[in-house]
Amino acid sequence: MKTIGILSLIALLVISNGCMTYSTVQDAKGHPDKALWIGCGNDKDTTPHPAYYAFLILTVPADVVTSPIQGICYLVFRYAPYHQ
Repeated sequence: MKTIGILSLIALLVISNGCMTYSTVQDAKGHPDKALWIGCGNDKDTTPHPAYYAFLILTVPADVVTSPIQGICYLVFRYAPYHQ
């Protein structure tokens, strides 16, 4: 039973797309145009923000926890007939 739990955790980490973590790193590097934030169209501020790396403590666990929902949403929007 313990092995199944560990394998499930590894599978969740592998399928997680890490959108929150990716966006935080891109903003920290000064590339807001590559970030995936919804509703934030501020592409003019391209200065690096190294303090944003402190948010990784929050975004990595949040990506792990929400990875099943992200996976389902990814499959629905990727293979939906109206999304072509």
